[in-house]
Amino acid sequence: MKLKTEKSKPFPKIIAVVAILAAAAVLALYLTSRTKTSDGTAAGPGQAQPAPTPAQPAATQAQPTTGQATGATAPPASPETAATDGQPADAAAAADGQTAQPGATEETRRVTPAEAFKIFSEGAEQGRPEAMVSLAQMHENGLGTPVNYTKAVGLYEKAAEAGYPDALYYLSRSYEAGLGLTADADKAWENLQKAAELNSPLALYRMAGVFQNGDFGQFQDQELAVDYLKRSLEGKNPQAGNDLGMVYMEGLLGQSRDQEAALEYFIRGAELGHAEAMKNVAVIFHQGLGRPIDEGQALKWFLLAQAAGFQLPNWPSLLDPIKQNLSAAQIQEAEQGAQDWIAQFNAPKTAQ
Repeated sequence: MKLKTEKSKPFPKIIAVVAILAAAAVLALYLTSRTKTSDGTAAGPGQAQPAPTPAQPAATQAQPTTGQATGATAPPASPETAATDGQPADAAAAADGQTAQPGATEETRRVTPAEAFKIFSEGAEQGRPEAMVSLAQMHENGLGTPVNYTKAVGLYEKAAEAGYPDALYYLSRSYEAGLGLTADADKAWENLQKAAELNSPLALYRMAGVFQNGDFGQFQDQELAVDYLKRSLEGKNPQAGNDLGMVYMEGLLGQSRDQEAALEYFIRGAELGHAEAMKNVAVIFHQGLGRPIDEGQALKWFLLAQAAGFQLPNWPSLLDPIKQNLSAAQIQEAEQGAQDWIAQFNAPKTAQ
């Protein structure tokens, strides 16, 4: 197995289902449990309420890999798009309304698109901008409702007026692709800059692509592209962590090869739930890239990638030969290490 270097592909639509349903489940818990304190008693006036979790990037965010355009945008994936080899998705789980997303709990695994649409509609009616954005994504991708780009844009605009930075990013993308309104590169660039100034991780990620590729008539600036990737990662964008790992592993964007830095960034992406970053950490230990081969660590990280939903045609064909090189005690240590890591970072509950 190698680090991915092929041409990037937009997120499959199935990942939009996973991300949106996971966000819907969290918002549902907030809306239905906001009168409870941590010990289950009724909350009195002035007591803190649980904070909602914003929606994660959906199908319309492109996923770059080595040597490709970072932060490039693409139209929403079509309903026929299927999860591809190596993509972190679980079609069967999503079709059943279950998420395979790291951090999900048993309570957040069974939200159907129709339920998510109802939950986000309620949140939007209450003036919650993150709910407006997630509801807009459902309109845009036809999840729980027919595709309606015009309604999506209206919700993005309303959330942007409420000061939600990611809404400006999605507006920018809508203007760039001409979804629900007339394509307008100037307005796309204007909204993208505003979103980046407000530190939207998605906008910062897209800005990296702008200066890598010279989009919107800007001069190419590789150093600035790397800086935007780092800022996006600081905003907890897991894809930025994986991309930075590839930048330093392959010596891209004018950076020198630095395998230690690559491992650090892959791990940071993994800590944010990025399944491919987990796989890349495993490959480093499995192949001994910049360090001695460590099959115990490789097994641990492959198990984590598998648990997080990274797709391979045949996981046993990869894992069994590794286990043959390890003792029973070493295998147990790797499996326990994966479980401990999962518990620490609130990833999936099992890694077997």
